[in-house]
Amino acid sequence: MSRAAYSDSGTWQSQRVGPLTRVTLAVDVPRLPGAARAGQLTRFHSDDPAYRCLDGKSRAVYTAPRAYPDDYVAYSEGRGSGCAAGTWLYPQGAGVSTRHALSGEASRDIVVPRRRRGATL
Repeated sequence: MSRAAYSDSGTWQSQRVGPLTRVTLAVDVPRLPGAARAGQLTRFHSDDPAYRCLDGKSRAVYTAPRAYPDDYVAYSEGRGSGCAAGTWLYPQGAGVSTRHALSGEASRDIVVPRRRRGATL
């Protein structure tokens, strides 16, 4: 895992969350086994030029317990929006992400290995 040069954040249930952890290879979150819609990450912000087109917008949030058991997963499919597809993680649990938002840390990238055709998580 390496630190990204860019920082991503948003608002979840009236609390600022960030820096978000960016999944390097965008994942089609709704298709993950056991994925369930959890709500919206509002006021998304990124200083990454590839995602600035999402600034101020909402992103769908899911739980995906088999793939990301302790995280919420924010997702942008990228199709038709003029923006790159993206997947971001932030921890489930009250107040956990607020501490990170105040620390000034940059987002982290997670490298997801490519799955073999037909393999499941």
